[in-house]
Amino acid sequence: MADPNIDLLRAMALALGPLRERLVFVGGCATGLLLTNPPAAVRATEDVDAIIEVATLAGYHAMYPLLAERDVYASHEMEDLITVVDGRAELANELLHADLLVRAHVVEQTKALLAHPDMQNAMPGIVAQPLRTGIMFERLQHIAAMNAK
Repeated sequence: MADPNIDLLRAMALALGPLRERLVFVGGCATGLLLTNPPAAVRATEDVDAIIEVATLAGYHAMYPLLAERDVYASHEMEDLITVVDGRAELANELLHADLLVRAHVVEQTKALLAHPDMQNAMPGIVAQPLRTGIMFERLQHIAAMNAK
């Protein structure tokens, strides 16, 4: 299935001009780019999220005017996360080979996610195909059980 966000992402990349070389697109607009085995559909989004690294407060203040005029939203993070876990079966293997700090962070966050009291009830409404709820919990539990050291 075609990614409904690719045109929006392309338009934003063009609008950012050379500034796009200093940032990374994240969130719903970039979810489809990460999938190797897409589920039934990638959620269409109306915004483009991006992050940029600045090392100092002065760097932040220098970057802020360049970004302030852009609309930056943070929404649907959970749905995007579950879409990637669902659409990227090799994710757990990739985490085993990831930088230790990255793996430790993902393991910690996955444990917190699974411990959330509403997670069992919320998952069927988050997964693109509710029948895959069990598979998603298995994948998340596998990640949470990884050695983070």
